[in-house]
Amino acid sequence: MVDVRLLGKTDVEGELAKLRDAKVNYELAAPPEAEDGWSFDEYCQRLPSEAPGEPVEGGPYEIARRLVKDYEFADPAIIKAVWLPESPLEARNMLLQGRFLVLRFLLGVRVSSVVDETVEEDGRTLRIWGWCYRTLSGHLEAGEMCYRVVKVLETGEVQFRVCRYVRSEQIRNPVVKAGWATFGRLMQIVFVKRSLARMKRLVEAEMVLGHRDVGVPLVADRVQVREAGA
Repeated sequence: MVDVRLLGKTDVEGELAKLRDAKVNYELAAPPEAEDGWSFDEYCQRLPSEAPGEPVEGGPYEIARRLVKDYEFADPAIIKAVWLPESPLEARNMLLQGRFLVLRFLLGVRVSSVVDETVEEDGRTLRIWGWCYRTLSGHLEAGEMCYRVVKVLETGEVQFRVCRYVRSEQIRNPVVKAGWATFGRLMQIVFVKRSLARMKRLVEAEMVLGHRDVGVPLVADRVQVREAGA
């Protein structure tokens, strides 16, 4: 069941504990298809470029990679991610706290893959780092979302790519169901567009100032929690 509540304090440790045994809320016997109700999105945001060749130490690619790892690209006014800092990225459970008006949606996801590779695409060599998560039981949606930082080695172009396949889950609450049917797709688009813009702003600011205190509020340090009793 989708967890919806009024804005207020959340027992973060308790909610994260629930995710340990939560299951991915969909199964795929074959690649997802539009005929089965899946929607597909792909976005690409160009970031500041750097010198051609392997990623430059302290350059835009490395900065963007750190921001993606820490989920800093997400606009905290829309969604925040909470996780245990001791958990490795490859198996991380994350509690996404989505906001809409006076409501908070608690949405569980689990990292499904981490990518760190060099590939060929349209005759160009790409260095790619990123990760994907899949939705867990209780999520408003079912599907997988991927965030990747890409560098074109021949030119030095750096990109932030977001892609996903998604479909709506069965929502029993009639009010939430009606609200999601009306505003769900809009919020999906707003979330990604704000994420792209925020990533570009964070990378540009750090490149100009040369340090991480870029005047754009970060959220990772203050939303991470420790194991109960730690």
